[in-house]
Amino acid sequence: MSESIGIGQTKELARKMVAEKITTQIVKFVSDYSIETTPDAVASGNTPIGLLPTGANIYIAHPPRSNLAEVTKAAITIQNLGYNAVPHLVARKLKSVDELQSTLKLLEDSNVSRILVVSGDQADPKRVFDSTLEVFYTGMLERFGFKEIGFAGHPEGNRRIGASILKQAMLDKLTYAAQSPSDFYILTQFGFDPEAVITFDKNLKSIGMQLPIHVGMAGKTKLRRLLMYAARCGVKSSLSLLTDRSDIIKGMVTSTPDGLIRKFAEYQLAEPECQFSKAHFFAFGSFNETAIWANAIRENRFSCSKDGENFEIY
Repeated sequence: MSESIGIGQTKELARKMVAEKITTQIVKFVSDYSIETTPDAVASGNTPIGLLPTGANIYIAHPPRSNLAEVTKAAITIQNLGYNAVPHLVARKLKSVDELQSTLKLLEDSNVSRILVVSGDQADPKRVFDSTLEVFYTGMLERFGFKEIGFAGHPEGNRRIGASILKQAMLDKLTYAAQSPSDFYILTQFGFDPEAVITFDKNLKSIGMQLPIHVGMAGKTKLRRLLMYAARCGVKSSLSLLTDRSDIIKGMVTSTPDGLIRKFAEYQLAEPECQFSKAHFFAFGSFNETAIWANAIRENRFSCSKDGENFEIY
């Protein structure tokens, strides 16, 4: 009798120790999170950046209805308020080398030293750049003092680019990053399949490439809006994982990536050489809700459900 109680107590103690390790890793993973906003939200004052600590990384997206000048202006506003602005630079929307140069000069003059370069889907017919790599090869990012440079990673592939082309482009960007004096990192497209992101990390390591991975996830987002963005961004393979789980989404109004974060934290604990560096949240118009929710996790004001799929915030 006493022996069985002893075994039970030992198992319960071990379970609690594992749970504490996972919670600690979740807090660590989210502690330095970055978040995204839009030029319109910054211009209208609808981005409550005061929710974030000074020095936090705030990305400025380049939506279809915005132009590069608006993205640049928003980035300068964010930077002047004491945060680290990270503007999106969409290669295929650039109309000239001069536009690239003048934009980077404006950002440099305002002490913006972080940038995310993506190829973009909608190409301007007057474009002079067709890829992220072509922007890299100008050498302007380094010349204008950009110390941290991000580029996109697609764990689930890209609907507009074949797998072999996408793989070669990644190899070329990694090769460029290895010889650059700037610090490069990968920001992954959001999705709902943690195994795809974990496999992405493993594949990079298997070819000997080491680069920090900022793991992109949707923040606290209304479910209808999230499904719309997921379809638009081409993450259909992992979208099916969400929609197939009717037990999860039934009655759900908003969605948070609780289960994903736990899976990534467990992977970090199991794989010491994991390259996951931090969490990045695509707010999708829910900046305020996402920041409040992420702050609670960063401050360890949450508990995990037994199945690990949900966090209770307090």
